[in-house]
Amino acid sequence: MAASPAALEQENATLRAEVGRQATRISQLEELIRSFRHRQFGASSEQTPAEQARLFDEGSDEEDAPEERVVVKAHARTRQGRRPLSKDLPRVDVIHDLSEAEKVCAEHGCALTPMGEDTSEQLEFEPAKLYVLRHLQKKYCCRQCEGQVVTAPKPPAPIPKSVATPSLLAWITVSKYQDALPLYRQAAIFERLGAPLDRTTLAKWMMAAGELIQPLINLLWEQARQAPLIHMDETVVQVLAEPGKTPQSKSYMWVTATGPPDAGIVLFHYARTRSARVAMELLGD
Repeated sequence: MAASPAALEQENATLRAEVGRQATRISQLEELIRSFRHRQFGASSEQTPAEQARLFDEGSDEEDAPEERVVVKAHARTRQGRRPLSKDLPRVDVIHDLSEAEKVCAEHGCALTPMGEDTSEQLEFEPAKLYVLRHLQKKYCCRQCEGQVVTAPKPPAPIPKSVATPSLLAWITVSKYQDALPLYRQAAIFERLGAPLDRTTLAKWMMAAGELIQPLINLLWEQARQAPLIHMDETVVQVLAEPGKTPQSKSYMWVTATGPPDAGIVLFHYARTRSARVAMELLGD
C-alpha cells in the first residue's frame, strides 16, 4: 500500500532534519581536527588552548549514548612498607624520661629500675636560612712609619663587588637547573626570607657562574674525548629571543654522555644548527 502524501512529507522532513544534524556534527569534527592539528604543529604563539577544543564537543549526539562498561579482572596488589630512613642522615637524639616522682613504683614505693628504651625515628627538616657574612679586616700601622698601614686580606669573592657567596651561587644554580625552579620564583623565596634579590640580579649571577665553571667544563671535555665510547645526540630546543632567528625556528642542544656508571660525564652544548661540523668541533679527531 502506497504511503500517503502527508506521510511522505513527514518522512522527508525527518530525513532533512537528520541530514542537517549530521552536517553540523561533521562541521564540528572538521573544526576540531583543524584545531588539534594547529595545536600540534602550529607556532607556539598561535597554538590553541586545550580548553578551547572542548567548545566543539557541545551538542553532540554521543553525549546521550549509554556508557560502555568494561570489566577489569581483579588482581592482588602487593603492599609495600615504608622505606627506612637513610643511615647516612645525621641523627639527633631527643631523650624522653620520667620525672623523679614517676620513677617510684606506685604500688610498692620502691625506685624503678631502668630496663632499656623504645626507639622510633622521624624525619625533621630545617628550612634554608640566609645570614650575612661580615668580613672584618684587621688593620695595623707602625707608629714610627707615617702612612704605612697593613690590612689583613680576605678571601676573593667569586663575583667581584657582589654580595653572593659560593654557597649562595651553588644553591641558586642547583635550584634552577636540577630542581627546575625558575629565577622569578627563587626571587620570591628570597624576598620571603628577608633578602630582596630581583630576577635580573640572579640572571647576571648565573651568567657569571657559567664563566667561573668553564675551566671545569673544559677538563670534562678533555676527559670525555679520551673515552673508548661516546654517546652523542642533538635535541630540538626553542629560543624565543635569539638574535637573527624567529621564535618558531629550531635550535639544538647537543648532549654528550660517556664514562662508567659510577663516574659518568654528561655535557651539554648549545648550537644554532644540527650540522655535523658541530660534532666535529666538539669531538676533535
